[in-house]
Amino acid sequence: MQVYEVGEQDGLPYFSLEFVDGGSLTQKTGGKPQDVKEAATLVEKLARAMHYAHQHRVVHRDLKPANVLLTSSGEPKITDFGLAKRLEDESSSQTRSGAIMGTPSYMAPEQALGEVHQIGPLTDVYSLGAILYELITGRPPFLAATPMDTVIQVTRDEPVPPSQLQRMVPRDLETVCLKCLQKEQSKRYSSAETLADDLRRFLAGEPILARPVSGPERLWRWCRRNPKIAALSASVLLLLLIVAVGASIAAVTIAGERDAKEAQRQAAVAAEAVAEQRRAEAEAAEKRAVRNEQIANEQTNLAVDTLYAVITKVDEQLRDRTEMQPLRLELIDDAMSGLRRVAESDATKSVVDRTLGVGHQRRAELFQQMSRSEDARQEHLQALAIFEKLLDRDPENHAARWNAALSCDSIGNLCRVLDGNTAATKDYYLKALEHREKLPADFRMNKQDVRTALLNSYAKLGTLCMSGGDMTGARDYFGKLLVQSQALFDANPDSSQAKQALAGVYSILGRVNLRLRDVDAAKDYYNKSLEMRRQLAAKDPLSVAYRQGLADTLGAIGDLYLHAPRPRHGPDLLRRIAADPRRTLCDQFERRRFAGRSRLGLLSHRHRACALGQARRREGRLHGITENPRRPVQP
Repeated sequence: MQVYEVGEQDGLPYFSLEFVDGGSLTQKTGGKPQDVKEAATLVEKLARAMHYAHQHRVVHRDLKPANVLLTSSGEPKITDFGLAKRLEDESSSQTRSGAIMGTPSYMAPEQALGEVHQIGPLTDVYSLGAILYELITGRPPFLAATPMDTVIQVTRDEPVPPSQLQRMVPRDLETVCLKCLQKEQSKRYSSAETLADDLRRFLAGEPILARPVSGPERLWRWCRRNPKIAALSASVLLLLLIVAVGASIAAVTIAGERDAKEAQRQAAVAAEAVAEQRRAEAEAAEKRAVRNEQIANEQTNLAVDTLYAVITKVDEQLRDRTEMQPLRLELIDDAMSGLRRVAESDATKSVVDRTLGVGHQRRAELFQQMSRSEDARQEHLQALAIFEKLLDRDPENHAARWNAALSCDSIGNLCRVLDGNTAATKDYYLKALEHREKLPADFRMNKQDVRTALLNSYAKLGTLCMSGGDMTGARDYFGKLLVQSQALFDANPDSSQAKQALAGVYSILGRVNLRLRDVDAAKDYYNKSLEMRRQLAAKDPLSVAYRQGLADTLGAIGDLYLHAPRPRHGPDLLRRIAADPRRTLCDQFERRRFAGRSRLGLLSHRHRACALGQARRREGRLHGITENPRRPVQP
C-alpha cells in the first residue's frame, strides 16, 4: 500500500496512506473457491510485490487474505507490515528466540516452531502458497479447532492436495501450490520471483519448473508423520528378513563346513609328505615366471604396436590410391593374421582385440570401395562383436565405444542399401546413438568430437523417419539435432560453417512441420533459416553454396504460401525470386528466374501441385556451374 506522507503534528506522529476501497481478499472470497486463473494471476502479483520487498531486505511474516486489500479495479495491495522486519535487524523485540508471530493457518513451519534465525524470504513464499491454496480450495491448508492444534498441523502434517478438495484444479497449479508449502525451505521456490515466474508459465500454458512429489518421497514423509507405525513395520520386515537369511546361511554353512572338513582331512594326508619340497620349487618357479611374463608382455606389446601401425598409419598413406586396394587388403590381412598368433595375456588382450576390431573396420572400408557391400557388412559385424566384448569387460573403454558406434552406423547404412530393411537400419542407428550418448562430452578421436558424432546420429535418424513417413519421429530427432547445432553455433558464433549447418536444420524442420500440417511452426523455422542464409549470402556474395541455400529457403517459403488456403504472400515471394535475382542468386543463374516465373503461372491452377513441386526441384539444380561464379550459365 502506498505511503504518501510521514510527519508530526502537535507532537504526535502521523502518516497518510493510499485509500483502498475494494475491501480485503477475505471479504471477496467469502470462503469459496475462486477461478484458478484469477487466483494464479493475483498470487503472481503478490509474489512480485513481495520479491521487491525482499530485495530491500524486508520480510512481511504475516501474509494472509485479510492483509491483502483490493482496489475498486481489483488490483491487490499488501498491507499490515506490523510484524515485518529487516533481515539484518536481529535485535528487534519481535524476533526473540522462541516467539511465535503470525497467523497459524498461514505461517511457515519454521515460524510456527519459533526458529527465528530461519525466518526469511522463503517464509513469505510459504504464506503466498497458503493464500493460493485458500483461493483455489476455499479453505486454508491447515485449520484446527484451536490455534495450537493448527500450529501442530503446520509443523507435522502434509496439506491435502487441492485436487482432492476441488477436482477441477489443474495439476500444474497444484504442483506450484504444494511446492510453496514444503516443510523444508530448500524444497520451496528459491524466491518469490521464481514463484511468480512459474505462475506466469502456468497462465501462458507453458511447462512449469516445479515437479510433483515422487512416490518414495511421499512414503518417507508418511514415515516421518507416523514414526511409531513405520518403526514397527520396519522391525517386522527386518525380523522376517533376518530369519529367512539366517536360516539359509545356517544351512549352507553347516553343509559347507562338513564338506570342507572332509576335504581338508584327505588333502592333509596326501600333501603333508611333499609340502616342503613343493614349496621350494614353487618359489623358484614363481621368480622365473614373473621374469618370463615381463619379457613376454614387452615383446607382445611391441608386436601389437607394430601391427597396429600397419593397419592404421600405413593404410592411411595408401587410402587415396585406388590401384593400391589389393595391396592394402593384403597388408591388413597379414597384420590381422599376425595378431591372432600373438600370445595373449590379461595385459595385452584388450589391445589385441582393439587392433583386430580396427582391422575389420578397415577391411570393410576397402570392400565398400570395391563394391563388395555384403562383405563390408560382415566385416563391420565382426568388428562390432569385438568392440562390444571389450565394453563388457570395461564399460569405460571410450575408444571401443566410439568404434562400436561407427560400426553400427555403417551396418545400418548397408542394411538399407542391400536389403531395404529400414527397421534394421533404425535399430543400428539407435545403437550408435546410445553409444555416443554414453561418451564424455570432451572425448575426441580421429580429429572428431562427440558433439559432431551426435549430430550425425540425429540427422540419420531424422532422415530415416522422414523417408519412411514418420514425420513425428523425424521432428523429434531433428529437434535434438537443432539443440546440438544451436549449442555448436553458440560456442562458435563467428563460424560460417556452424551458421550454415544451423540454417539447414531450421529449413529441414520447416519441411517436416509443413508435412505435419503445422503451418505456423513451419513458417517460423523457414523464417529463421531465411534470416541466417541472408546473412551468409551478404557476407560472401560469391559463394554458390550460400546463394543456393538462400534460394532453396525462399522457394520453400513460396511453396508454403502456395499451399496455404489463401496464398496471398506466395505470388509476391515468387515474384521477388524471379524479378530480383541479385537478392537470391547471382545474375548468371537465369534458370532460377525462369523457375520463379513458372511457379507464378501455376497459382491459378492449384490442382497442378505436383507440377509446382517439380518446378521447385528444377529450380534447386544448377547445371554447368563452373569454378568462376561470375560466368553466366546458358539455359
